[in-house]
Amino acid sequence: SDGVLQVMGTSMNRRSLLQAKGACPVSFENQNYTTITSKCKSPWPADLCCPALNEFACNFSQYINDESTNCADSMFIYLNAHGNYPAGLFSNECAVLDCNGSNSTIGTNQTANGSGARGAKDISEMYSLVTTLIVSGLAVLLFY
Repeated sequence: SDGVLQVMGTSMNRRSLLQAKGACPVSFENQNYTTITSKCKSPWPADLCCPALNEFACNFSQYINDESTNCADSMFIYLNAHGNYPAGLFSNECAVLDCNGSNSTIGTNQTANGSGARGAKDISEMYSLVTTLIVSGLAVLLFY
């Protein structure tokens, strides 16, 4: 009765929790990734992979850093497909582009959803901790 739940007109601004990003104006599907894939090979050392990423990605930095588009996500998807890299490798090791001496953060959520090199190490350490706790707990129960 007090109007709190009433819609005030048809042009009410609404905000979605999962706002879709716009399409990227660059087609990363057909880019030449050999500048990265020829230099960044297993075991994927950061001192080789990050400069290779810079060499490739700096050509597209204005698009990759535009968080209103899916350019960064798209680039990483195709890069990982072409190089068969572990998910999150570049976002964990090379989160900052160094283009002409000006650093900029790569705008992607890959760090959150990729496992990557550091992520795999963290998972391994967590697994070791859990295993140790379980074995210790069983030993305590056995001798109790």
